[in-house]
Amino acid sequence: NSTIGSIYTGPTNIMGGTLRIISLSSVNSLPDTSPVFVAAGAVLDITQKSDSETIGRLDGAGTILTAQNKGISINATAAASFSGTISGAGTFTKLGTSTQTLGGASDSIVMRSRWLRFKVE
Repeated sequence: NSTIGSIYTGPTNIMGGTLRIISLSSVNSLPDTSPVFVAAGAVLDITQKSDSETIGRLDGAGTILTAQNKGISINATAAASFSGTISGAGTFTKLGTSTQTLGGASDSIVMRSRWLRFKVE
C-alpha cells in the first residue's frame, strides 16, 4: 500500500520473527518519526526495499539487514541504544542531535554521523 506512510503513526515494536519491508517506490514504509524497537532474536529486513529507510530512533538487541543503496537513517530527538547486529552493504546514517549508542557486532556497513557512541567490549 503506497499510502501506508501517511496513515501509520506511532512506534514499531518487532518482538519476534522478521519484519521485511518491501516497497517498489521511494515511499518510506515506516514513518520517519517512528521509534523502532527490535527485540533480541527479531529482524528488521530492508533488503527488499527500493531505497533506504528513515526511522525516528533505534532501540533493542535484534538484527537489522541492509543492502547496497538500502541503508537505514536514524532521525532521533532522544537518546537511544541498540546492542544488536547491523549487517549488509547498506549505510547507517545518524541524523539529529541526540545520541545513538551502538553496542553490537556489525559487519561492513558505512557509518555516517555526528552523534554516535560505540560501546566497545
